[in-house]
Amino acid sequence: MAEEIKINKKTIWIVVIVIALIGLFFFFRNDGSSGGNLALSGQLGSQVGDIAPEFSITDVGGNQISLNQFKGKPIIIGYFATWCAPCQIEANRIKQIDDETGGDKFVVYQIGIDSKENINDLKQFKSNQGNDDWVVGFGLDSAKQYNVRTLDTTVILDKDGNVVYRDNGVPATLEQLRRYLA
Repeated sequence: MAEEIKINKKTIWIVVIVIALIGLFFFFRNDGSSGGNLALSGQLGSQVGDIAPEFSITDVGGNQISLNQFKGKPIIIGYFATWCAPCQIEANRIKQIDDETGGDKFVVYQIGIDSKENINDLKQFKSNQGNDDWVVGFGLDSAKQYNVRTLDTTVILDKDGNVVYRDNGVPATLEQLRRYLA
């Protein structure tokens, strides 16, 4: 009987350790919210630790804007629709930090992905939610490249073009944004 209890305790500990390891895996898994310093993967991709893929969009002013134009500065990329309430909340938070830091610490891309919207919708969004220097335009190809599956997907790149934060569908908090942008 005593041997059976030891085996059961040992089995329980093994199960607990395995569950803990699985939990840690999901906690630190490329979602940007773990708060840990994840090693860079060195691979091209859109998950935390990856080197961000290059893309360009045509902004609401008709200018072709390339991601590589802004190497050396952190970049925040928000995939949005003008009617999306979480997208508006996050845009307001980004604007608050942009205003607090003087508007030159990082680059803001707001990329519209609703094919039912038009350029005037995006201009209105930029006017209401953003700042003049924000890059706002349509980017369905970019959304595919970055594996965007939900509205209000946000990706933050460090000054070297590495993905350091990603969320999917939930507005980043001011603290999360400040951590990478301020």
